[in-house]
Amino acid sequence: RFDRLAQQHHCLRIKLLGDCYYCVSGLPEPRPDHAHCCVEMALDMIDAIAMNMFRLVREVMGVNVDMRVGIHTGRVHCGVLGLRKWQFDVWSNDVTLANYMESGGIPGRVHITKETLRYLNGDYQVEPGDGGDRNSYLRDHNIETFLIVPPDNFKTTMKRPSGFMNGNIAKELRVMGHGSKSSKYSKLGLSESSDAKDPEDEVNDYLMRAIDARSIDQLRSEHCTPLLLHFKQAAIEQKVTILLVT
Repeated sequence: RFDRLAQQHHCLRIKLLGDCYYCVSGLPEPRPDHAHCCVEMALDMIDAIAMNMFRLVREVMGVNVDMRVGIHTGRVHCGVLGLRKWQFDVWSNDVTLANYMESGGIPGRVHITKETLRYLNGDYQVEPGDGGDRNSYLRDHNIETFLIVPPDNFKTTMKRPSGFMNGNIAKELRVMGHGSKSSKYSKLGLSESSDAKDPEDEVNDYLMRAIDARSIDQLRSEHCTPLLLHFKQAAIEQKVTILLVT
């Protein structure tokens, strides 16, 4: 999902560092709107995390799924490293600063430096980021930071009609490998119609069916022979045979 967003917003994923998605814009081809690309990418990533499907994961698993985003604009060295396993990478003091911007950010917000703000040309509303209060590196280097104020349409994402969200959930399930663009939503028990039931209920139903199927497979492997599907315990097999004959 994030890789598709990166392609859409002209960003390049460099690598995954643990739970950190590490990408740049303006490489390998320079772009004058690189700062805008990064901010739009960040807003869409947060929007994807905030979707109903991920909220359901938070509720079911008891895990707070959210993300911080840190953006900085500067100079980098880039190149391909390695002799056998090649890796395109970027490095510089500005790259280091971008990493600290992420660690000093706020979950669910886009944290930018003054240098990035300068390239946004006033196209986004911002508020003080106070990154130095949360990160010693930013404080020691007197880095002035800001937070992007989410646009109105981003704030109301969760208030969209259920039919719209239902379509988004079905699309996300396809991206995760549960179906394809050519398959019907009905194969997942999801509907595109605006009259469909609540998306969370549909996802719950889908998960329950998957759990039931997994449970049946597990019971079959534990108690039945793989080819003939006879019960491994002779007493149970005899009872079933008598029942079928009767």
